Amino acid sequence: MTYYVDPREGNPLSDGLSESAPLSDIQGLHLAPGDTVLFKRGTVIKKALFLPAGSEEGYITYGAYGEGADPVVNPSTDASSPEDWREEQPGIWRFLGTLTSEMCNIVLNDGETFGNLRWEFGDLRHEGEWFYTLLGRECKDQSDGILYLVCSQNPGLKYRTVELVTRETHQAVTAKRYVKIEHLTIEKNGIHGFASTQADHIEIRHCTFRCLGGGVFDLPTRVRLGNGVEFWDGAVDCVVEHCVFEDIYDSGVTHQGTLQTSWIPERLYFRNNIFIRCGMAAYEWRGPSSRDIYFENNLCLQAGGAFTMQGEQPPRKTEIPFSPATCVYVLIWLLEQGIPRGDTFCTIRNNIFCNAPSHGAAISSGIDDSFMRQFVIDNNFYVQNDDSPLARTNKGIYDRDGFRRYQQENDLDQNSTVLSIH
Repeated sequence: MTYYVDPREGNPLSDGLSESAPLSDIQGLHLAPGDTVLFKRGTVIKKALFLPAGSEEGYITYGAYGEGADPVVNPSTDASSPEDWREEQPGIWRFLGTLTSEMCNIVLNDGETFGNLRWEFGDLRHEGEWFYTLLGRECKDQSDGILYLVCSQNPGLKYRTVELVTRETHQAVTAKRYVKIEHLTIEKNGIHGFASTQADHIEIRHCTFRCLGGGVFDLPTRVRLGNGVEFWDGAVDCVVEHCVFEDIYDSGVTHQGTLQTSWIPERLYFRNNIFIRCGMAAYEWRGPSSRDIYFENNLCLQAGGAFTMQGEQPPRKTEIPFSPATCVYVLIWLLEQGIPRGDTFCTIRNNIFCNAPSHGAAISSGIDDSFMRQFVIDNNFYVQNDDSPLARTNKGIYDRDGFRRYQQENDLDQNSTVLSIH
């Protein structure tokens, strides 16, 4: 069965079985394995999607129909009207609406520029800086929270759009088992784009993830977080391919977890994607462990960027100091659990890494050498126009001129190429 959903003009009383009689949302749908749900192109879904699961009998597919731009999942709060703001002090404006969840970021003119969080009201000095009185995820009741923004005039007049990125939910989209997600744009959520715990057979294709993250993880240490796609506490047989990730606060794609789980991620495929301006990494390999993960045929560009740096100079002050370095394309760290010596943690191959920043690298690893032998890193293409590091490992830091030494000392990237384009 195929169901059609039009968030703008659909009718909750329709059967949703044709384009001419679409539903307004998926709430109340009783889906079965093999069903398809199509959202109308050119529409915006203003709340998080919790996608019902398929089974071994068949996937449930979520996609798009019609003409125009892909459907957008965007749970942010619109604050684009001049009536939304009042000048409290010269150049400092207060948002007059009510926020039901914690502020995480501000997106201006749909990503042309961004607000910059400041941790104290007294630190508000420059255009675009903002402060929220209830920062920190321990704050459950947000009804009394006050948002302040530095702006040379009423923000509703200065900018075409002002979107307040909040943490209404932990992720904008989630699904558990046997789900395919295609041709959606997932944006402007305060933590993750897509996230799932112990995911099983999730396939994400031809999607765009943008302007995601920035929520406060720990207030005392001023650590923030937010990934494009995160698999937590194990995942099996999942695919993320032909997607675009841009302006992601932390990592584009990642698998993470705790030692308390009996699962480790296995057979995850991140391939044929484009990563632009990810703050921590395009791909973050984080333990406790993994088996047979593939990061391949990806294009990685412009690590960092305005959305992730928040007006600061690198490294970001909002992060716990890392070893290894962040603001990279591949980050490997926190391995806490081994796997049999004949098995492979992860294969990283056939990727293009373009102009890693001087404070980061293309690849950064803090894993002990004995475990790095169980990573396959090869056939990558490095484009680097300056002497910034290409690789950081426990054995050293290597730039273009030291790439051969990196290959010899680490037994990695034996068939990879380094090219400078001027």
